[in-house]
Amino acid sequence: MESKNSKQESINHIFSNISGKYDLMNDLMTFGLQRTWKQIMINNIVPRKNFHLLDMACGTGDISFSFFERNKKILHNSKLTLCDINIDMLRMARRRKFDDNIFDWICANAENIPIETDLVDAYTISFGLRNVTNVDAALQEAYRVIKPGGKFLCLEFGKVDSELLGKLYSIYSKKFIPTLGKLVTGNRGAYEYLINSINELPHQTTLFKKIKKCGFKKGNFINLFSGIVVLYYAWKI
Repeated sequence: MESKNSKQESINHIFSNISGKYDLMNDLMTFGLQRTWKQIMINNIVPRKNFHLLDMACGTGDISFSFFERNKKILHNSKLTLCDINIDMLRMARRRKFDDNIFDWICANAENIPIETDLVDAYTISFGLRNVTNVDAALQEAYRVIKPGGKFLCLEFGKVDSELLGKLYSIYSKKFIPTLGKLVTGNRGAYEYLINSINELPHQTTLFKKIKKCGFKKGNFINLFSGIVVLYYAWKI
């Protein structure tokens, strides 16, 4: 059995290898829908002055930068912290234009975030939860860093709720996505890992129970595109 450290190293290597074509592949394999899904999550964050957002598994930073562009007139004295375990992804994010007074950068594991308890107003993780080696530990750490009244938001792949669409999606994901990944990035294995990691995810009802077990209250999940993607949200009361 692969150890926790070796699994994390393997995942890290995959994302370093594809970091330069990461955004392009996300657009191609979702036909651009990933932008809409992420905007739905961003629309569920209510900004204000002195707001602190933690963008976990930030990748190339599209959540934080889109959130900032949408709300920059409101975000006075605010902080947007982008955190990813992969330094190459963070380097891609830092190539964008940004304000040093607002944007902050951390290279760290979602299971052990080097920030204070009860600090952030909102915690987002977009298509990253399945890549952590211990989902329960990552959720508990998310709960720790969110301040009382703060919001947890997770965008992740889910289980399709239509039998016909599920069959079509299975064929598309297993046959087309790895081939496309090979053509665009030269790395078929990275996208075979992607599909395997999606298939290993629990059903959305099970994952939401895990979220609530960590202490989060209220909230729910929303199936997008018949459950291909799911938006989870909950509050720390």
